[in-house]
Amino acid sequence: MSTYYNDNMGAEELREFLDTAVALAKEVGPAFKDGFWRKGQFASADDFATEGKQGNIADCVTAVYCYIEMVLFSRLREIYPHHKFV
Repeated sequence: MSTYYNDNMGAEELREFLDTAVALAKEVGPAFKDGFWRKGQFASADDFATEGKQGNIADCVTAVYCYIEMVLFSRLREIYPHHKFV
């Protein structure tokens, strides 16, 4: 059976990953709320516009999604520079 993590990982390392995920969710939470309620940095229609992700119009996402994705991946790369992300 294959796993998504290294079988040699200990509980402490897995806990660190969980703690990081929770901290990052809290970091982007305000942007998510602003996008949901369309206030703050995403108050205007232009800021909330949909866009083709990486030039692919079929993969249409909001500016909120793009912002949150950018923040999450940039922070993950800072915290875990030797990990690979998809």
